[in-house]
Amino acid sequence: NRRYLTSIDRNYIINTNWLTQEESERMWYLLESNVVYLHDIKADKIYPVLISDTEVEHKKRNANQKLINYTFTCQLSHNRKRL
Repeated sequence: NRRYLTSIDRNYIINTNWLTQEESERMWYLLESNVVYLHDIKADKIYPVLISDTEVEHKKRNANQKLINYTFTCQLSHNRKRL
C-alpha cells in the first residue's frame, strides 16, 4: 500500500476598489503586519491568513490626485487558535 500526502491549501485573492492616496496609506499597516485575519461575513467566522503576494496598480484621476488598487493573495494559516 502506498500513502500519499494530500493537503488542501485554501487561497484567496482579494481585490480592493480604487483607493485615494489617504485611504491607501492605511493599507501599509496591513502589509507590514504578520497578524492578519480574514472575516467571512456570511459564515461569521474569522480566519488567520498569510499574505503571500501583493500587486499594486496606480491610476491618475487628475493632475494631483492618484488612485491606487491593491490585489492580495492570501493563504489560510496552518496554526489556528480559538478566539
